[in-house]
Amino acid sequence: MNKKFLNDNANYSPSIRRLRSGRTIKPKPNVKENLLSSQSIIPGNVDECVNEEEVSEACTSNQCKQIIEPDRSIEQLNFRTNVSLDDGLSDRISDSDLSLSGDSIASSDSENEEDETFYEALTVELNKLSVATNELELTKTNRDGLKLCSLGLYFTKERTTKRENKTHWRCERTSKCSGRAHTIGLDPPVLITVAHNHKQDLARKSKLINDVKMKKLSLNTKENPRSIM
Repeated sequence: MNKKFLNDNANYSPSIRRLRSGRTIKPKPNVKENLLSSQSIIPGNVDECVNEEEVSEACTSNQCKQIIEPDRSIEQLNFRTNVSLDDGLSDRISDSDLSLSGDSIASSDSENEEDETFYEALTVELNKLSVATNELELTKTNRDGLKLCSLGLYFTKERTTKRENKTHWRCERTSKCSGRAHTIGLDPPVLITVAHNHKQDLARKSKLINDVKMKKLSLNTKENPRSIM
């Protein structure tokens, strides 16, 4: 286009035509201004934000931090409450365990006392019966030592007191029972001095006597005891 064309068509430009038509052109809205004017008021009596800088300054205030950040004091309170409840529960459980263990210990102690009372009374009766019956049976141990049988109780020789001519006997269950007795020489009666902690085994006396007889027969015949049986 040249200058002549522009001069000839100057009256037909869009601006000239708008002026001749008499129309009112509304200005386009400013999006940035509308956004800034529509900012909400921050709680806590904070002034209305006008621009971005004021908004950023207001949001860094203590009141905004209290709104945005969680209330950690409530979390700490809940944590302490849960810990205290757990501690109380563990204390109650430990107390119950202690009470149960205490009850079991008390019951075992009472049972032990009853057993001791029973065997002490049994010892008194066995000594009376031994004096009355003079029951005594001597056999041999596997190591050729003396074994004493009396009223269902079994002893091995411990020692002999020469001055009093007393033979001291101990229960053959040396690792489990501390029973003791003595005789004058190897003669009855058998007097128990320390009570046993187990009951008698009356049937075993016959077995021991039969074993002694079987050994003697085996030695005389020079045969195996199993073949004799």
